[in-house]
Amino acid sequence: MKVKKSELIGGLSGSLNRTVYVRAIPGNGEWFAVCKKPHYSKKELIAMAQRPAVLRLSAVTKQASAILRDEAQKAEWQRRHLAAKREASRHQKKADAKGRPAVPERLYDFIRCELSKK
Repeated sequence: MKVKKSELIGGLSGSLNRTVYVRAIPGNGEWFAVCKKPHYSKKELIAMAQRPAVLRLSAVTKQASAILRDEAQKAEWQRRHLAAKREASRHQKKADAKGRPAVPERLYDFIRCELSKK
């Protein structure tokens, strides 16, 4: 269902209740879409959590968290992060097609990105 933007709901987006959420329609500033939330059974949720991409992301996230907790490894990754940012600024590396910078600004994001490349 489409809803016209008004002053009352100007900045509204997100969840309305357990079954419905609102989102802005891309490229159209005055209309919103009211959408039903998907409902998954417990069996489907377990199956989705066992997908290979989810398991890889989970492993990379755990490894990045472990690196940030260890001071020696964290210092090494901070050095690598600064070197990558310096290199990107020297050669004027622009953002990619999705608008993401060549080198992530936060250390945690940089570590996850580098670990996922391996």
